[in-house]
Amino acid sequence: MRVGIVTYFFHPVLNPRAFRALELAKEFSKQGHEVIVYVPDLNQEYSALQSQYNFKVVKVEPGFYLNKKSRQQSLKPTSTPLSSVKPVAKQGLLKKIKTWLIQTFYPGGFSFEFAFTCSKVLANESKPFDLIISVGLPISAHLAVARARRSNKSLCKTAVADYGDPYSFSKIINPPYFHRWLERHMLKKFD
Repeated sequence: MRVGIVTYFFHPVLNPRAFRALELAKEFSKQGHEVIVYVPDLNQEYSALQSQYNFKVVKVEPGFYLNKKSRQQSLKPTSTPLSSVKPVAKQGLLKKIKTWLIQTFYPGGFSFEFAFTCSKVLANESKPFDLIISVGLPISAHLAVARARRSNKSLCKTAVADYGDPYSFSKIINPPYFHRWLERHMLKKFD
C-alpha cells in the first residue's frame, strides 16, 4: 500500500501532532508499506530518520508571501499552531491590526500558505496513493489534501483528516464565523 502523510509539524518539533505523524510513518513503514511524509521545509535534516525507519520525507516550500523561507527562523513551528502570532494583549495598535488581518485572511496563521504550496506538490504526484492522512492542526495540512484531491481526482483512494479539534469552533483561536464555511467545504473532500 502507498501511504502519504501531510503534516505541518514533524520531528524534531515537540507537540502531539509531530509525535502522531512520526509514529504513523514509522508504523506504516514497519508494516511494509511505502510511506511518504510531506512537511514544510524548515531546514531540518531527515536523512538519518528516513534510513532508520525506511520512509521518505518530502520537504515543501512553507509559503510564498508571509511564510517564505527567508523568514523561516522567526516562523519555526513550536508547540502551538499560531506560534508566529503573538498574543494580542501584548501588542501595539498596528501589530493588533496585523494580527487580526492574518487571523482573518490566513486561517491557522502563517502556516496557511503551506496549504497552497503542498497541494501543488501533491497534485503533481504521478503515482496515486492508496491512503493519504493529513494531521492537523493547523488547518493547512487538511486544506492541502482537499485542494490536491480537487485538482487531481486520482490522487488517492482514501483520504483521512486526523482532526480532533475542529478549527472553526476553537475557543483559543477564535476564528471569524466565515471560516466555518471553509472548514465544511474542505472536509467534504475527505472520507
